[in-house]
Amino acid sequence: MKSHKAYLGIIFLFLATFLFADSAKLNSKNKTDFTKLKKADFLKSHDIKSITNDDLKAELEQLENEFNKEYKYVRNVYKQKITDLKEQQKIEVKAIKKAYNKRRREIYKKYGVDPPKKVNKNENKDTLKLNKKYKNLPKTN
Repeated sequence: MKSHKAYLGIIFLFLATFLFADSAKLNSKNKTDFTKLKKADFLKSHDIKSITNDDLKAELEQLENEFNKEYKYVRNVYKQKITDLKEQQKIEVKAIKKAYNKRRREIYKKYGVDPPKKVNKNENKDTLKLNKKYKNLPKTN
C-alpha cells in the first residue's frame, strides 16, 4: 500500500512540474518587452479603419506613415553599422593572425627549428584516394 502511494506521489510531482513549467512560459510570453515590440503590434493598437472622424483619421494615417519612414531609416542605419562592424572585425582578425604567425615563426627561428610546412588539403585528399585505390595491389621489392 505504501509503495502504491509513493508511486502516485511521484507521478503527481512529475505532472505538477510540467504544469507549472507551462504556466511560467505563458506568463513570460505575455509580458511586453520594448525590444520585442514590432511595428505591426504598434499599429494594431491604433485601428484607423474603424475611425469615422476624417480629420482624425488623416492625421493618424500621416503619423503612421512617419512612423514607417523612421522605422525603416533606423533599421537601415543599424544594418549598415552591423555590416561595417563585420568588415572591421574581419580586418582586425586578419591582422591578429598575421601578427601571430610572425611571432610563431620568430619563436621557431629562436630555437633553431624549422616551422612545419603547410599541407595543401587538396593534395592530402588526392594521396589518400590514391592510397585507397592501390591498396590491394601486390607489393614489389
